[in-house]
Parts: sequence; C-alpha cells; structure tokens
Amino acid sequence: MRRFISAVLLVSSVPVLLGLWIGLLPPLGSFSLILVYGLPIGLVLLVVIDTFLLARKETGRHRLLSWPHIIWLTPIALAFSIAMNVQLIPFARTLADLRVVRSDSMEPNLKKGDVIVTTSRLDSNVKPGDLFVVGWNNETDYVKRVIAAPMQSIEIRSEKITFDGNQLYIQVPVVDGVEYETELIGTRGNTGTLPILELEEVATGGVRYSILESGANIDVLRPVLSMGADEYYVLSDNRDNGVDSRYRGPLRRNQLTEKYTYTLLSFDLSLVPANCVSLACMALNAPIRWHRVGIKH
Repeated sequence: MRRFISAVLLVSSVPVLLGLWIGLLPPLGSFSLILVYGLPIGLVLLVVIDTFLLARKETGRHRLLSWPHIIWLTPIALAFSIAMNVQLIPFARTLADLRVVRSDSMEPNLKKGDVIVTTSRLDSNVKPGDLFVVGWNNETDYVKRVIAAPMQSIEIRSEKITFDGNQLYIQVPVVDGVEYETELIGTRGNTGTLPILELEEVATGGVRYSILESGANIDVLRPVLSMGADEYYVLSDNRDNGVDSRYRGPLRRNQLTEKYTYTLLSFDLSLVPANCVSLACMALNAPIRWHRVGIKH
C-alpha cells in the first residue's frame, strides 16, 4: 500500500513541478536551459530515488519522517529550485549561450544557419582575429572579427590587412566552391581592358580631383588608422556584404558583448520558410550540415 501511495504521489507531482518551473521562470531560448533547468530536474530525480528507497523500509518511531519524503520534500525542493534558478539565469548565460547566425556577412567561416556557442566571460586579452558578438546602439547583434585592438594601427592594401606591420590572414570568401575572380572576363568576343581616361576637374575653391586610370594605386588614398585607448576595429569576413567599422567606426570594449567559442550545429536554411527562426523549428525542418558540426574559427 505504501508503495502504491508513493507511486501515485510521484507520478502526479512531477508534471506539476515541471509545469510550475516552466511557467514561473522566464523563457530561455539558449544553451543556458541546460544549467537553469538542470538543478530542478536533478532535485526531482533525488525525490524519486528517496521516495522509492523509503517505501522499502519499515515504519519507524518517527512517523513523520517515515512517510514518503515526497510529501514534505516537494515544497522545499520547489521553493529552493525557483530561488536558485532566479540566481542561476545570469550566471548560466555568462558561461555559455547559443546564437544563430542569420546573415552571410561572415562567410565562409560562419554561414547562415550556424548555431554558435558564445560566452560572456571575457578576458582582457582581445587579439586581432578573435570573433565577437557586437552591438551598435541597441541594434541587432552581429558577429564580427576584431582586426585591431587599442593602440594598434591598421592598414588595408590590396585586400591584405596589416596591423602594426604584421599581416593578418583572413580566408578569401568562397561562394559555391568558386573563388572570386580578379581577372577581367570578356563577353561576346569583346575582350580586352576598357580604357578609362584620366580626367581632371576643378571644383569650387580651386581644388583638383583626379579620376585614376587604374585602380592599382587606389590604396594610397586610404590612411593608416590608429586605435585609441578603448577602440576596436572590427570587420566582416565577407567584405562585400557586411556592416562593420568601415561604416560605423571603431567599437568600445563594452560593445564586445560575447566571445565566439565554437560552432555547435549548422542548419541549411535554404529549405525552410523565412519565418522559421527558432531553434526548435530549425531542428524539426532544416537539414543539418554535419561537416560543420563542432568546428572552430
């Protein structure tokens, strides 16, 4: 009879507890769910084990403690779990969080549909080449690559990036397995270079502007940029499709909110509707790109 009562109480209490936890706690669409809900589920399992172990024992003199612990342990576990979870939410997010890449600005290293793991536990050693989640004026968060740290200089010449005289290698974007061509391609038999005349015009104030005959010397017009004491220059890996410091200027340290650690999963979003934005929808409808699982850039 005691075992029957324990089983009934157990079966009826577990969904109630889980419902209360899910309803009372704020929704977390992130990796933090593992840490936040791990403690309550662990406590429920302890209650289960304790209940069945107690049901196998004879009733002692202390009848209150001899009854299945589910009767008195459940409210204690519930109150403790809710209190602990409220404190664990910000802590869990500093350890790990999930972000879904929703643009192609970081291709080929990060593709649209990649699920990346980030951390808010940032150290002071930010190196050129590191990937960060950044934010501009409370806009949508972006993933960008740090090119220059405070007190460093940066120069971009012929698609090569140098900081403090050291070249930073960034992989050339690849689209459908074909690298961007740099040679001129003729069409319909019209081959050869289209000549552009070198013109000079005089603007107001007597300032002369030249249209260069060739783009080979265009880099000489770009100045060397020097970062301040709290400035970070970030770029998109896909230079032709990304909003970065070229348009918004350098970032402050507090705008580097999370650091990329590795790619957990990757979904092919080309086969799902545009409104499929949640991880649950992606997992149910989008095929997984297995060759990208677990990679790190």
